[in-house]
Amino acid sequence: MTTQHTPAPWSVEIDHATGNAEYVRAYQDGEMLDVASVLCDQTDRANANARLIAAAPDLLAVLCEMLGAAETDLLDDKSNVWRSAMNDARAAIAKAKGS
Repeated sequence: MTTQHTPAPWSVEIDHATGNAEYVRAYQDGEMLDVASVLCDQTDRANANARLIAAAPDLLAVLCEMLGAAETDLLDDKSNVWRSAMNDARAAIAKAKGS
């Protein structure tokens, strides 16, 4: 999958003095790249937000893979539930890719 975003893996960097997640970072060719700064007045919420952001490239890749498999395996499925889920997946992928 070709991406415009910073390639995975992304990791959460914790400020050890406060225990708060401060950054989501990626490392490429030994270079540290800041992906996001996490600002929140609640440590638990900041850490949860950072983990979600760090998981974004993995979630996008898996969603694309699952959608491709579902489209192949479920072409004859008349279930509106699957069709609705696949449409939701396409919308989430488009949102993530900015298209």
